[in-house]
Order: sequence, then structure tokens, then C-alpha cells
Amino acid sequence: MSARADFQVFTFNEHLGDNQGDIDTDFDFKGQRSSKRTFQINQTLFEVDGYVSYQVSHVDELAHEILINDQPLPAVDVFRTGQGDHTGLQTHTDVIPARFLKTGANTIQFERHGGDNFLIHHAIVHWREIDP
Repeated sequence: MSARADFQVFTFNEHLGDNQGDIDTDFDFKGQRSSKRTFQINQTLFEVDGYVSYQVSHVDELAHEILINDQPLPAVDVFRTGQGDHTGLQTHTDVIPARFLKTGANTIQFERHGGDNFLIHHAIVHWREIDP
């Protein structure tokens, strides 16, 4: 039995926070949660962890969550990008435990916690499936 990798790219361009005017951006203001994006896994999953690479900016706190199928990923999900003049776009990666993914429709969403206002740019979800 062999496995192959698959992935889905998402453009969020969304602003999470409690103050729409806090960041000068044309991104859609969403408040506490980003839009929920759906990705399809059409083959049987190869039971190994997946991962998500994501681009964010203006992140000051470590409390924010990435939800896969409405379940928050373990440990720290969204890492700081710096404060003040050091709030540039950064790419980070987080592990998706194999048990979070399923054959069929899956979802990804970002959830804000704390007093931070930040931007979500892109996310790429990666998984392994059995090569038919």
C-alpha cells in the first residue's frame, strides 16, 4: 500500500478582532471567527498526521486557535508575528493530528481569543491519503 500527499490552498484575507479600525486594511472584518472553509478528502486517509501552513500578520497573543472540523488543534496554534513596527507577514506551520481528519468534507477556521486584532492571509492544509 502506498500513500500520496494532497493539499488545499485557501485565501482568507480576513481581519479578526474587536475593532475594525485597529488595522488599516481592506481585508473583510469578521470579529471572533474567520469564515469556515471546506476541503474534500476523496480517498481513504493514510493514518499519519497532516499539517497546516498559514500566513498571518499583526499577531501579538498566543491564545488564538485553528479549528479543524470544529476541533481546536492541540498546543499553540497561531504564533506571534511581533508588535509595533514588527508586525509583518509571517508563515507558520501547525500539526493536524490524523484523528482530526476524515474522508469527505473537512473544514478549517481560525478563532480569536483575547484582545488581539490580527490578519489571516492564506492557509494550506496538507494530508496523506492511500494511493488508489
